[in-house]
Amino acid sequence: MYNVRPGDTLGGIAHWAGTPLAALLDIKPQIENPNLIFSGQAILLPEAVSRPKLLAAAAAEVYPGTEPGWFKIARREIGVAERDPGSNPRILEYLATTTLSAAAKGTDATAWCAAFVNWCVEMDGRTGLKSAWALDWKSFGSRATSPAVGDIVVFTRTGGSSSGGHVGFYVADLGNKISLLGGNQGNRVSISDFPKDGKKGPFAYKLVAIRRP
Repeated sequence: MYNVRPGDTLGGIAHWAGTPLAALLDIKPQIENPNLIFSGQAILLPEAVSRPKLLAAAAAEVYPGTEPGWFKIARREIGVAERDPGSNPRILEYLATTTLSAAAKGTDATAWCAAFVNWCVEMDGRTGLKSAWALDWKSFGSRATSPAVGDIVVFTRTGGSSSGGHVGFYVADLGNKISLLGGNQGNRVSISDFPKDGKKGPFAYKLVAIRRP
């Protein structure tokens, strides 16, 4: 199954999947009009198609540079946002890669920053943690002594109505802040700045780890 992203075409999906367009059109009835697909639409894929390879190929075509594959996949998700009413199927995909309960996986109201990180890592063909808890990622992979684009950044978060953590992908060091590509940042996948030790909105953040898959 592949959920259509803005700008996708059926021909492009077939190209990334390494399968003839006719093979997608043969899987009925989900494609009623091959010239009209929409963001969020679920497209069935032939059994032989590797979904992670499809996503990696799509991300590599859009972002052909030297960034890590998981980070390219994450970049292509920028703009994915929660829905109200209802839930965004793409965010439910992220949550589905974790060990959360079925009920928690069934709504994008569940905190999903760690699920997004896990999904990106797994779609790059790597083994993730399957954890939806941000602070679990502070021991994942190896310590990044010289942080680079795509490294996994973990913060503690206190204040507001809850305490916990936040996790995302390193974009840049801004002195007393880190630019982070992450999920559940403003209820969407976005790039946002977080203090290494300070407040952002009602929460206090503290950098605790930068890890490399």
